[in-house]
Amino acid sequence: MSELPAIRWGIVATGMISSWFVEDLLVSRSDAKVKHIVQAIGSSSVQKGQDFSKQYCPNSQPAIYGSYGEVYTDPNVDIVYIGTPHAFHKQNCLDAIEAGKPILCEKAFTINTREAKEVFARAKAKGVYVAEAMWLRHRPLVQDLQRMLHKDKVIGEVFRVYSEFGLGLDIPNLPDSSRYKQPHLGAGSLLDLGIYTLTWAILGLDAGTPGSSEKPNSRTMRDQVKGIIGRNAIKTFEYKPVGRGYYWEADNAALDVLAGKLESDVMPWAETIRVMEMMDEIRRQGGTVYPQDEE
Repeated sequence: MSELPAIRWGIVATGMISSWFVEDLLVSRSDAKVKHIVQAIGSSSVQKGQDFSKQYCPNSQPAIYGSYGEVYTDPNVDIVYIGTPHAFHKQNCLDAIEAGKPILCEKAFTINTREAKEVFARAKAKGVYVAEAMWLRHRPLVQDLQRMLHKDKVIGEVFRVYSEFGLGLDIPNLPDSSRYKQPHLGAGSLLDLGIYTLTWAILGLDAGTPGSSEKPNSRTMRDQVKGIIGRNAIKTFEYKPVGRGYYWEADNAALDVLAGKLESDVMPWAETIRVMEMMDEIRRQGGTVYPQDEE
């Protein structure tokens, strides 16, 4: 058996999503395509970075930095993962691009379409790989479903998709500083959670089409696809992967970078822009404006 190609990650931010990503980078699994190494961690303080490393990658020896910029300029880092809140993605990406570092940036990619286009334009000009970390699209189960729906057409032509994803967050009682309440931080659930239901609709229909919606129960995760000759309700996984499944997007990004690509085949720039445009329109129709929209 040949040795797996290796790639060295720089982790930008030490919040919950970064902890999940790092744990999945290092989880032992039989289907691994890449050897992932946590090479550097950047946080708002060295102490936070050290605490993060001790808890989530205790067997690694990453360089710990009290800034993100030091991760971007570390010559031993091959690719950076950006796990900051949405509002900071644009500047984080631009800084990493300036340093020539390939990027896997959490969803939602930016606050709005204009910011996403700015990042991609800069990446193209500098010849730097950038991809949105929409982990859902990289899951084998989802890719199998797309094949069944759009190639095998097991339920005929798909004409309707229902998707619900709700969390029991008591937003009214969250502190005013919460990112769910601060417009400049991408307030609301659209960029955080709504992007998943939107993605399921896109994957099911393979096109952006009008439809109706209703408020889901406080905590639901249900998807249903209807076609001319039947329906397919996705209620549970038929397999139990190790970890959370973030390693599939990490594998694909790593292989892209090692192959010299500039964008992902699974989540290309045009698709990120298409989703951002849809979310901009959802906000426009709902009357939600972020300060970044007016810059």
